[in-house]
Amino acid sequence: MKKIFLIITVIGAFIATSCEHEYENWYSADYELSGEWVVTVQQSVDEYLYIFEDEGAMPNPANIESWEWDDIYGTGVTSVLTYNSAANIPTELIVDDNHTFWDYKVKVKANNDVKTFEIDETPNLAYDDCDVSIIGGKVLKDAATTPSGNPADSIVFYVKFSDDSYGFTYMKVSGFRKTGFTEDEH
Repeated sequence: MKKIFLIITVIGAFIATSCEHEYENWYSADYELSGEWVVTVQQSVDEYLYIFEDEGAMPNPANIESWEWDDIYGTGVTSVLTYNSAANIPTELIVDDNHTFWDYKVKVKANNDVKTFEIDETPNLAYDDCDVSIIGGKVLKDAATTPSGNPADSIVFYVKFSDDSYGFTYMKVSGFRKTGFTEDEH
């Protein structure tokens, strides 16, 4: 009886393993750029002064990284999502504020080799009658330190909206990849 049980067990194991399919371990084409990000949203101080205080000249968008930024909106910390498009190709990425601040969602051009993304004026997929530009987007490996003191990937990009009735045209979004640790939650 033990022999029959052993033979049936061996045959069953053989059948079970011979029918097992091996699946490729795949990932999204934009996996290094994709994630949930804990970010702050800031407005250009230079642009604010130009529009509301009539001081100085409008800052040059070509030098956007050297502008002075501040939390004029008082938004504090929020989140942004970046993920692959339905085409799952390494040259497309979706940038989505997940309805947390300005309500934008755009498909951008991505370069995974240098971890950058951007798009000239394109329709906002979150709502009509607003075009959005993403400028100078980049992900920097382990360039951020989370509130708990751990290293994390950093993200920074600049957003321009066509329908901004307040006169602000540029915002800076920057932060770190969400870690899942409660100490790093906002």
